[in-house]
Amino acid sequence: MLDACYNQFMANEHDQDRETLAPDIEHARYQRERIIASSDKYFVTAGSQLDEDVAEVLWRKNQEGFTRLNESSISRQNMTRDEYDADVANPDVLKYTVYAKADEGKVSEGAESAIGMLFVHADARNVDWVNQQYMQSHLPGFAEGKYVYISTLVIEQNHRGIDASGLLIRGVGEDLYPGNALMDFAKANDALPGYIEHCLHSDTLGSGGPLEADVVRLGAESYRAIDPSRATDLPGEIEGISVVNQIGRDEAEALWPLYEARAAEVEHNKPGTQTLTNEQFLDYCADTRVAKIVAESDVTFLAQDLAALPHLSEDYVRAQTGATRANYIIGAGVMESGGTPNAARRLAIAVHLAKEAGAVMLYDADERSEQLNQQLAHMCGQESSEIDHQSYWIIRSRHDAQAPGAAS
Repeated sequence: MLDACYNQFMANEHDQDRETLAPDIEHARYQRERIIASSDKYFVTAGSQLDEDVAEVLWRKNQEGFTRLNESSISRQNMTRDEYDADVANPDVLKYTVYAKADEGKVSEGAESAIGMLFVHADARNVDWVNQQYMQSHLPGFAEGKYVYISTLVIEQNHRGIDASGLLIRGVGEDLYPGNALMDFAKANDALPGYIEHCLHSDTLGSGGPLEADVVRLGAESYRAIDPSRATDLPGEIEGISVVNQIGRDEAEALWPLYEARAAEVEHNKPGTQTLTNEQFLDYCADTRVAKIVAESDVTFLAQDLAALPHLSEDYVRAQTGATRANYIIGAGVMESGGTPNAARRLAIAVHLAKEAGAVMLYDADERSEQLNQQLAHMCGQESSEIDHQSYWIIRSRHDAQAPGAAS
């Protein structure tokens, strides 16, 4: 079910006055797209489809634009080709495209005039990496589909600046207003939420003065590192706990419901979902690069080779920690949720394994993971440090009385 923003988007498909907004837009390519913003140098279109040649150009821009960001982030920030093609083909993903005009202020022929894009999922409930439990408990109206999800903002390097990106952001903001939107950013893009709010509040961008909408921070998840080399009194073995390279399929499938139930206990604390899917859980059980620390009905996954986690950047970890090897506790928050002695013992064995391997220990945490941070600091004789984070934000209309922070 599409939310109100998307219904309004589709209902207004032919409402724009092209003669007023962009009198020079005549090329057939743009007739099925709404023109939502225009300036002397650029114009922005909105539609549920992209022509194949435009989509191909924007794919190249996407790859070029995210190269530097990926070098500055521990986790992959760009879409894969399969993910991109799926979004392009999905009519529920709104495609906003910014085009450069020719020197005379006219539309440039050809797809190469497309210099940037912003994709919007019409219903944030359909985005896999958004934690549904957290959002439903923190965002009134989320369960009814009243939030879109903003993804993939890219502007060609030669056109970066408020002329192009500001026009795109403000155009999208006006097109979706007064709806609410969800978005997330890596640490390297910490300045972007403030820039988006500036574009929404600008007197000079847009056609109707500042938008009555604010950018509000929901929370963040961090990637943390700790050096286990100074850890002492760590048990190499604990009765009742075993370390294995593989778990058979039958045993893995029996463990899955127990993991799933444990994961549900912590999902309401994290804006982004960090728990595993059934497929990921079974894959890690079979992957010999991932140690399984098993106690009773609980299992902790320790990736001893970051190649087992293709979404993480080994180069970034080395640059941030100086370590040549790294171990990663997968789903540390789920393990912590148990609150049992076995959880702490499994954590101690994970630290022991990392120390024995001469590896830095990596894990993910949220703003409520103080107990986990303290346990690791006690075991390792030093505090962990944040090497990256992912923050979650909303654009909320001041006219939505239910939105967090809305004026009463």
